[in-house]
Amino acid sequence: MRHRTLYLIIAIFFTNICFSQNEIISKNEAIQDIDTLQKYIEEIHPNAYAYVSKEEMNERYNSIKKSISDSLTIYELYNYLSFIAAEYGDGHLSILFPKAWYKKFIKIFPATINIDINNKKLFIQKVDSGLNIPNGAEIIEINGISAKNIIDTMLICQSGESNAFRAERVKWLFPQLLYSIYKMYGNFKIIYKNRGNLTEDTIQGISYRKYRNLGNENGKQKKDYSAKFLFDIKTCIIDFREFFELNKFHVFIDTTFSQIKDKGIKYLVIDLRNNSGGDSRLGDEFFQYIAKEPFSQYGKTIMKVSRHLKILWKDYFLSQGYIDSTMLDKVLSIPNGSIIDPDEKLYSEEEDSLIFLRENLLRYTGTIFLLTSPATFSSAADFAWCFKHYNMGKVVGEETGGWGLCYGDNVYAELPNSRIAINVSCKLFYDIGATEKSTHGVIPDYSVKSEKALDYTLKLIENE
Repeated sequence: MRHRTLYLIIAIFFTNICFSQNEIISKNEAIQDIDTLQKYIEEIHPNAYAYVSKEEMNERYNSIKKSISDSLTIYELYNYLSFIAAEYGDGHLSILFPKAWYKKFIKIFPATINIDINNKKLFIQKVDSGLNIPNGAEIIEINGISAKNIIDTMLICQSGESNAFRAERVKWLFPQLLYSIYKMYGNFKIIYKNRGNLTEDTIQGISYRKYRNLGNENGKQKKDYSAKFLFDIKTCIIDFREFFELNKFHVFIDTTFSQIKDKGIKYLVIDLRNNSGGDSRLGDEFFQYIAKEPFSQYGKTIMKVSRHLKILWKDYFLSQGYIDSTMLDKVLSIPNGSIIDPDEKLYSEEEDSLIFLRENLLRYTGTIFLLTSPATFSSAADFAWCFKHYNMGKVVGEETGGWGLCYGDNVYAELPNSRIAINVSCKLFYDIGATEKSTHGVIPDYSVKSEKALDYTLKLIENE
């Protein structure tokens, strides 16, 4: 039973039960929250100081606390907390942006962005339809702050094992970070470059709801998973965006592979470029349709037991059916602070670590390509690692944001004064075949920019 739990469902659950947030807190309250952050991380995380020493982190904490001279906003505190969390080097250990911001109804930056991490450049990905700025234009400045300054500052306060994954987090939170770090909202004075020409313009922000719709196609929210058929080249493209809702996924995957069989599809493209993870059981189910032999996504897992974990399992996992009462009793009996092998301590010792292939008339035997990017994280990266380990097909794109040796399965907690929520890993996963040296993501067989990976793959198919 080595699987990652439902990241998104748990996050939503804890968000809904949080108390309201006051936007101003005192110096003493802020320092208490910072101390609580360190305490919670040390209680929950199986190896908090794997990538940075405790002495170094103590210096960071003390430096931050000394810099606080007066009361501050929860957004300023978020900046401090997220900088501290990022120093641990664990992409799952992170600070959630204050919920109060989403109820402020302020006007925010009216475009999604892309980041060239190597050259520290910022580009418009998709702009609000009411503006004349072309998509793809390079942003030189926003309100007098250079794009390089913005990127460098935002990167150091976002968690991730690599800068490439941190950049993905910055893209997801760009308007929020403009607000918390630079107090930018309302109107934005920008300088941008398009086709070699510099243009200065003042643009009006948009609502958060409208901003979220920028990422949708034709105003419709993109599905967690969808299939597209290109019958002229006998290809199916599965756009897999979230490992979410197992029962719904059962229906989708069975229906899709039934169509694949009926239509004589020879090439399958699995697109994980925009998938940040979720419930790894969806990956196990997917592999029942494409694997050639018994498989496992994970070789080894260790878990730290804490009072926070016990509360999560008792109050949420049990009611949702992810565990049973026997398993809960087992974890409740384990002393807090214990590092355990959950397979040995919580699950049946007779259970085989391999998942055997069930009889499946829809199992696919054609050519498979898997598309990845730095945004491919957590369970999605585990899926990609397993896919490559068992040689199920070819990987196209960029190295995944998630590593073969990775922390995860977050326990959620709230800081006592600001009510800012935090995610802390309680497990260390060794993806199948991974070792202590597997501190890297899945390396593609065909290394191309992720945004070009699909076109590149289709050309490979057309040329076969």
